[in-house]
Amino acid sequence: MGNRKPLRQHAPYLYLARPAGEECYYLFVAIHKKVNEEVRVVSGEDGQAISYEDGQATITFSIRPKAGVSAEEACDFFLMRYDLKPPSEESPDDRHERLGVEVYTTAMNGEGEEPAEVYENSMAYADADEQPLPEGQPDGEPAYNCPYIYLELSEPSGEEGRGNTFHPYVLLAPKGYRLADGKDKMIITSPGNGVLEDIVVLSKTDDAPDVGSFHPFIDPARLEVNTQEYTDSGRGEGNFAVILAFRNNEAEAEEFRNQEPAAMHRSLLDMEPAKGNGQVSDGRPADAPGITMRKAKTRNMSSRRKRSRSVSFKTIA
Repeated sequence: MGNRKPLRQHAPYLYLARPAGEECYYLFVAIHKKVNEEVRVVSGEDGQAISYEDGQATITFSIRPKAGVSAEEACDFFLMRYDLKPPSEESPDDRHERLGVEVYTTAMNGEGEEPAEVYENSMAYADADEQPLPEGQPDGEPAYNCPYIYLELSEPSGEEGRGNTFHPYVLLAPKGYRLADGKDKMIITSPGNGVLEDIVVLSKTDDAPDVGSFHPFIDPARLEVNTQEYTDSGRGEGNFAVILAFRNNEAEAEEFRNQEPAAMHRSLLDMEPAKGNGQVSDGRPADAPGITMRKAKTRNMSSRRKRSRSVSFKTIA
């Protein structure tokens, strides 16, 4: 594991949702920037912010210094939400599984004319969170209690170099829930083959947001996953998943966190609604008191991508 900064400036962090029964995908974008920088949408050839090509959506942003504003070190977040048209459900083969959205950010240099940094992130439509958006979700605010993720890939320098190295990043804006310090749990399910899960357990709270919170997100350094790296065997299939588990109080959350990985996964499965019958594994209705976990899934996207980058997430609530 390496030592790195817990936040990637200018990179597009993404959260994608498609609530069950709805036809539209909801994409939330968060970009960390300096307050003297502005983020602009780069319109496509048709003049629209979102470019579609055979079902694939592309959004591009440029980040540049504001004209006439002096340099300032303070930082904030650019937040945006997009409603995406899904591809045809009658598409041949498994195109729905392969298609999704790509988001690019280009940070310009001090003069604002030449690109200095370029970042890319992607989500497959098939990996969209199936749960409803947070109640009363305003367009100008983050998706509360939902994981924004970004996965960075560092390829080996030569043919004889080690496998690809992945740097996972997570942003989380809790609302009505809290995270105890250093309580996310990382599980490398296939060491050396680029598969990493990060399980974050939150507990209900009536407290106001922490005074030291990294508004509107918690300080990324509080999630250990934001300081880690992992590798694969060279195939470029690094799969990163984030699970959010919501508990009624801190005692329940701590008990959940302290489980061994196998027991934790059994607990997650037991609390998932089973598709088709609306019940969990013990026979109770999915909406019964105490059933607060969301359906979750993990999917490796790299085999469907031209570039060897993979991101995936899952939310349980």
